[in-house]
Amino acid sequence: MLKEEYFNIENIEKLSLEIQEELSAFTGKRNKPIADNSILIVIDSQKYFTDSTSHAFVPSSVAVLEKIGMLIEVFESKGLPVIFTRHYDEPEKPNQMLNWWKGYLKKDSEFFQLANSLNSSKHTIIDKCNYDIFHETNLDELLTEKNIQNVYICGFMTNLCCETSARSAFIRNYKPYFLLDATATYNLQLHKSTLFNLAHGFTFPILTKELTDEFGNS
Repeated sequence: MLKEEYFNIENIEKLSLEIQEELSAFTGKRNKPIADNSILIVIDSQKYFTDSTSHAFVPSSVAVLEKIGMLIEVFESKGLPVIFTRHYDEPEKPNQMLNWWKGYLKKDSEFFQLANSLNSSKHTIIDKCNYDIFHETNLDELLTEKNIQNVYICGFMTNLCCETSARSAFIRNYKPYFLLDATATYNLQLHKSTLFNLAHGFTFPILTKELTDEFGNS
């Protein structure tokens, strides 16, 4: 698998705008962020994907973690909920992910922990064993309790847990919004492929700045 740092601190603003322009044929004017009844879900922003010593390190994670931090601050300032997810594997349970990747991440690994730059102390953390953040978790019940309608997705990896979870949210009648500059995977081709697929029929890819500007005015 080719890995590349397609997002970095210097180019993320420009490249994200270029990607958004490519997506405009699908998104039109449908992508205005909504603050009411909304939640931010930070998917698997763990050291497994953000520590350069991990074999699963995502090179674009440095720039993306900065965006995720901005999003968390905005949701906190508005008194809106934030949920973090952490992926782990249970090799004793049947799971096609283990068959596919031939490896696993255990809870006692340092890589299981969230990135050092993220403060989750005020928020809920959900641990999961599959791409889908709803699968065998209590997330759906939590969102129902909070009367959530709009789900904002950021984190890792764009084409696996983030994409699967956006589709799953849509099927459950939530309105998913996908932060195109606050998600990342191993290379730009995988990242853009997910965005085009989701924009065609599932979700609204938006920029962090669009959300922060809109929430600041609401």
